[in-house]
Amino acid sequence: MLSLQTKKILAFLLLLCSFAQAETRFVNISSSIARPLGMGGAFGAVQDGVAAIFYNPASFTTFKSDNEDYEKQAFTFIANPIAPIIVTKDYKKFGSDTDFKVGDGIRTLTYFVKSLIFSTRRIKGGFIFNEESFYAKEKFGNDSFLNSEHFDFATSTTAFVNFSIAQKVKLGVSASQYSIRNEKGAEKVDGLSFSYGVFLKPNKRYNFGITFHSLSDSVKVLEERVKRLADNSLNISYAYIFIKNLNLAAELKNLTAETGAAARELHLGIEYDLFENLTLRTGFYKELNSSTSFQTWTFGLGILDQNLWKSHWESYQERNYLINYALVFEKNKSVKNFWHVLGIYYRI
Repeated sequence: MLSLQTKKILAFLLLLCSFAQAETRFVNISSSIARPLGMGGAFGAVQDGVAAIFYNPASFTTFKSDNEDYEKQAFTFIANPIAPIIVTKDYKKFGSDTDFKVGDGIRTLTYFVKSLIFSTRRIKGGFIFNEESFYAKEKFGNDSFLNSEHFDFATSTTAFVNFSIAQKVKLGVSASQYSIRNEKGAEKVDGLSFSYGVFLKPNKRYNFGITFHSLSDSVKVLEERVKRLADNSLNISYAYIFIKNLNLAAELKNLTAETGAAARELHLGIEYDLFENLTLRTGFYKELNSSTSFQTWTFGLGILDQNLWKSHWESYQERNYLINYALVFEKNKSVKNFWHVLGIYYRI
């Protein structure tokens, strides 16, 4: 049974999803990056699990025991309990146009698998499946929060690996491929996009990150829209543990990008662990070299830390929340957009 405190938190989360009725609203429910977005996208120097891959594959981390004199080798399976419900509900869009069959059931189960990870003390790698894109047609409404539109346009599969070359230095690389559907349901596989990262931890209190992104032509607009990643862009990041439960982060994004909506931005983020099962996040980012008034404010929550019911050897270095939520508010002179991003992932 859920505690009274947890029920109150979930009720507050649902209230946030009904916020901003007068503005354009979009929703994303199969994304791994609610934590980074809640921190304003200033995430290239922040250590995390799967969420880190999309900002700096070198900052991906897993078990606490990796920092100890113990060689742990393990496979980790991360489940997405929401996606199979959606795919089952609208199975005809993904497979047969008749009654639900065995093949449809097998396909539904594939959406249950969000990530597979292999981890040793020195090398970590794995795959992330069915990552939802940030595409504007996903309007928030009573009939669209849990439907197949979240997988209609574009989802991505990502492979990644990182390794330690010294006690305080890690390198990482990831490759992502989009599956894009047209209006008739036909699926096309797009070219690969790559991210390369360096992660430095000179001190227990602060980290540095350097990343470079090379994007496939047809998905550039998807990566720029909310992630704020540009093609051939260099990013420099810094994260600092101010006090035990307070993390500060800053990032200069897209320093080498020549064109694109996400050129040269300053991102700032704050994360505070309020309780064992609740973390608050906020962030801000703004274009530095633009005459427009574009700016974005973000807010986020992390709910129910899975480390609390794991053994020491199964606990992650970072808090590993079952539920992550982010609200992204984009604003300029003519546009106000609210993005609601919800991720519910169970680590097995």
